[in-house]
Amino acid sequence: VSLQEVCCSCEMKLLESKYFNSKAFESCILGDATTALDRALETGFSLMSNEETANIVVSLPGKLVDLPESVSVTCTAHLRIIENNKMVYELSAAEKLGIAVKYKNTGVTLYKEGLLHKQILAFFMFSDAVKWLCMIGPEEGEDLSKEATTIKMQCYNNIALFHLQQQNYRLCIAAATTLLNVDGSNVKA
Repeated sequence: VSLQEVCCSCEMKLLESKYFNSKAFESCILGDATTALDRALETGFSLMSNEETANIVVSLPGKLVDLPESVSVTCTAHLRIIENNKMVYELSAAEKLGIAVKYKNTGVTLYKEGLLHKQILAFFMFSDAVKWLCMIGPEEGEDLSKEATTIKMQCYNNIALFHLQQQNYRLCIAAATTLLNVDGSNVKA
């Protein structure tokens, strides 16, 4: 992904973004966003075609970027697809598990920073990890089943903790119940 003629306007410091920090025509991997701005930009990029130029406007609540007020960012983006990865159905169970582990580990790192906007992003990482694990069919991942279940339970534990800290008790109970249905003796749940 390459960005051209990046015009960013905000009253505070430039928001943290791998896309705005990179040089024009520097390649980036879509799906590895670790900031709210980058996640929003990637949503826009995913709707674009190769070699398309688009004006992208992103509005983010302040709590997602650690600011007291909402922020708007406008830029012109040019998408150049250098290489497409495999389609999801072409990935092996081990590759899907590897992606899930990467998301879980990134989520843990973000959550440990202790900042609300980082913990919100960590929640999305844990959720994405669970989605990747759910894509492993029972017949294709028999030998990885135990490891996948362990990672999934760790993610649900972290999701429940996030909701508990945000006082979203219903969602906390839902995540904890998922854990207890698999492991009734899980003391964290």
